[in-house]
Amino acid sequence: YNEGYAGNQQISSARYRTMGDALNATGRPILYSLCNWGEDYPWNWGSTVANSWRISGDVYDNWDLYDARCPCDGPNAFNCELPGFHCSITNIMNKASFIVSKAQPGAWNDLDMLEVGNGAMTDAEYVAHFSMWAVVKSPLIMGNDIRSIAPKDLSILSNAAVIAINQDPSGSSAARRWMYETDEVDSNGKAAPQMWSGSLNSTTGGDYSDMVVLLVNGNSATTVMNASLADIFIDSGPSGTAKQVKMSWEVYDLWANRMSDEEASAIISSSSDAGNATTGYNATTVGAGRYNATKTSYAEGLAQNSSLLLGNLTTTVQPSGTVVATVDPHGAALFRLRALPTAVRKRDEL
Repeated sequence: YNEGYAGNQQISSARYRTMGDALNATGRPILYSLCNWGEDYPWNWGSTVANSWRISGDVYDNWDLYDARCPCDGPNAFNCELPGFHCSITNIMNKASFIVSKAQPGAWNDLDMLEVGNGAMTDAEYVAHFSMWAVVKSPLIMGNDIRSIAPKDLSILSNAAVIAINQDPSGSSAARRWMYETDEVDSNGKAAPQMWSGSLNSTTGGDYSDMVVLLVNGNSATTVMNASLADIFIDSGPSGTAKQVKMSWEVYDLWANRMSDEEASAIISSSSDAGNATTGYNATTVGAGRYNATKTSYAEGLAQNSSLLLGNLTTTVQPSGTVVATVDPHGAALFRLRALPTAVRKRDEL
């Protein structure tokens, strides 16, 4: 564990800095991932020592089950002195909500490895889990056995439009704008829909940043969820005063182009030794219509407005309008908003 070298931020930061100095002394580019499970508030000093830092006890494959071994779930979660373990997805996401401003290019809040594919959650929950980790810019580290990956799980983990949000060059984490409890409680007695939004690099070449909008349905029933432009752009002006609220926005669904089970199955089959022997081609050939980040980085693809990274255009939200989505229980809807050009009035119209 920490061998007694913990108890305050100075002790912990000095301990991990020793390792960081040794890594830097090699002269080689190395990503330094710091893990003290959120003890001694690493988000306050981690950026001076490492590239990422764990913010909580270990995650496990569950949406919102309470476990006494992972305390601090609620309005005081940011002040947790006992990281614990067996932390649910929503427990960790709640902890992250208080410290999103600590993330920056080259230094990230690490929400722990992904549970997608480990089998204890529903497909909708895995979609929401992957979406939440992506929008807060957590490292996306697969935690499943890729030798036995299911097609549905591959289609989640390989969604380039969602990964592009995580890899956006701006490095800006989304923030939770609202969360409230309802009567649609699940088997664990919980129900808390929430909305997150955050700025992205502009892909339109205009003056206004793209935005990511995440709607998470904590209810036990399918729910129609709404995110007003006033709430989405609250950081740019409270109570709907932001200039962006008076504009029109194209809405791109980032899960609409999710890989089919058939395509994912073909990729899995062709990636195996038996598949290569019988088909004569590999996974790269099968997935030729998918984004190849090895060939073109996400930053380059976004700069080129690659349609594979932007998602599917579904609608346009008019000024002072609302983004609306029907969301599965414990599921999520994820969108990229792109600004439409505003009309320039002639001099005699002013």
